Amino acid sequence: MGPIKKAHSPGPQRDAVKSADRVGKRKERSEERTAKKDKKKAWSHKRNRGGKHGFEEVVASEDAPIHQACAYDRFDDDSDDEGANAARKRALEMLHAMRRTPSTSEQVSAKAPASDDPNPNPKKPELSSAISTAVTAEQYRQNMNISSPHGDRTLWPDPLQTLDQLPFNPKIVTLLRQAGIVAPSAIQAQSWPLVLTGQDLVAVAQTGSGKTLGYLLPLLHLLSQKGKKVRSAKVAKLPAVLILAPTRELVVQIHVESKKFGKAVGISSCCVYGGVPKAPQVYDLKLAPLVVVATPGRLHDLIESGSTSLSHVAHVVLDEADRLLEMGFQEDIEHLLDQIPTPRQTVCYTATWPRSVEKVALKYVSPSAPHLTLNVSNHAATTTNITQEFCKLERDEEKVEKLRSISDNLLQGGKMIVFVNTKRR
Repeated sequence: MGPIKKAHSPGPQRDAVKSADRVGKRKERSEERTAKKDKKKAWSHKRNRGGKHGFEEVVASEDAPIHQACAYDRFDDDSDDEGANAARKRALEMLHAMRRTPSTSEQVSAKAPASDDPNPNPKKPELSSAISTAVTAEQYRQNMNISSPHGDRTLWPDPLQTLDQLPFNPKIVTLLRQAGIVAPSAIQAQSWPLVLTGQDLVAVAQTGSGKTLGYLLPLLHLLSQKGKKVRSAKVAKLPAVLILAPTRELVVQIHVESKKFGKAVGISSCCVYGGVPKAPQVYDLKLAPLVVVATPGRLHDLIESGSTSLSHVAHVVLDEADRLLEMGFQEDIEHLLDQIPTPRQTVCYTATWPRSVEKVALKYVSPSAPHLTLNVSNHAATTTNITQEFCKLERDEEKVEKLRSISDNLLQGGKMIVFVNTKRR
């Protein structure tokens, strides 16, 4: 057997071919990029020179914006293209014509008759002058049906009739504007300056008149001033404002607004109410909120367990004070207020103010506290904005049937509130 010949490997030849292909492809791509750049430069030069596809189509309309014509005022007159020079000439003529044409406002002012006023262009009035043109405080109270069964209302601070008059943090005012509020409601305009004075207050106004913000915003403002009591509450990690409400739904509603506006000024808050586990609420109280919104029963339980203390509270709010007392919270309220040091500020906001409730509530507020009544009788009364209908039912089962009948007759998208004695019913 003869010697075995070793075959030559095609590897080196194949690598050389691939290398040559790569070099060729790179060269082709480089040439393509160069061609694109040259084409782009040629297009730019043609556009700047006023070629057919440059600005000639832009200046074909007399309505062309002036800034488009101004772009061609920078180029020189050197060009071998007669069409381009003609187009450029038309563009410059249009540009100069636009510059000579007065604006609409100038035309109006030119046609306006001469005036004897030495200052034909007066400046806009400053904020102070704009405020001075508002109605007087007493006229505003008359227009808004603001009255006081106790004391002289002329001794009250002037109502804040516009958002520009508010002394609150600008972030608060911005949130009000973003919420679509263009001016304070009547209860807000008068109660804001009263609460800011730090004195007690009884405010009676219908549901939906803005009572929540009526006390919440001035109290947040007082907290943001970081007075001695507020600093003391922060050091002790205890609340400085206590807001009591009769139901968990109202507590949550108040807390939402307090959290929203308090965040803008660095004031934290929490809410506590019954019917849910205590552990999450105890945790929230340990975060040292300055504002606590609570139902009296649950707050009483948390204080008894040592989860919080009212020893540094300086401001107390009884929201829906009439319902708080009518629902049997009088004993809990008295127990809570006994733990709050004096002097303190106590404000009562309510929709009705019957004499039976008034006698009890006067134990909590100063006898000299202003009584602000907005378009509401001092006696218990129903609002004229709601149609009252009384249905006499003989059997208990008829309640469910009547309720279904009412719900079936609701307009599409309508809502209803049903009040029950217990959760099971």
